[in-house]
Amino acid sequence: RYLGYYVSTIFFFLGFFWVAWDPRKQGWHDKMANTVVVYEPSRRGRVDFPATARHSLRNGGEWVAFILHRKKRLRAELAILWDVSGSMREHDNDLFALVYAMQRVAHRSRVFGFSTHVQELTDTIRGRTYARAADAVARSLSSSGGGTRIGKCLEDFLVRYGALVHPWTTVVVMSDGWDLGETDLLGRTLDRIHRRC
Repeated sequence: RYLGYYVSTIFFFLGFFWVAWDPRKQGWHDKMANTVVVYEPSRRGRVDFPATARHSLRNGGEWVAFILHRKKRLRAELAILWDVSGSMREHDNDLFALVYAMQRVAHRSRVFGFSTHVQELTDTIRGRTYARAADAVARSLSSSGGGTRIGKCLEDFLVRYGALVHPWTTVVVMSDGWDLGETDLLGRTLDRIHRRC
């Protein structure tokens, strides 16, 4: 069979490609040695043929090991809810630095600012330098104020963006907890978010 490899390489490796047309999936080297490749189902998973072919190049084209499909890990998603109310103004610079770093590291992240209403800031931040993103966010949030309604804002977040919250989502709420709204609503909404995550 190994001598047959040399024959298979003649005429631009046609002997290897012959497997595609042969009913028994034999290359010229298999026909010379009267051998066939037998595929047995594996409990460990299906064979990844493109990866196996690439791996075989390290062994002169011999398929000495089969590479199996690996389950892709689902990437975690991140939803950042940032309290931009007046009570948090003295921490704005530090919190923005944290928000900016988190959305740079976690590519599947969404950023929302809230005080009396929820506003998405993802496109305002993403793809910009730190200074330009800070300026854009400052302009976007210039009208924020009037206290904080955390429960109402989180409920609004679930209504408008609830599809983002699932078992692979991490929801980060950055707030001092100073809520001028209903505390019962805040508790119920946090419980709903917790059950979804």
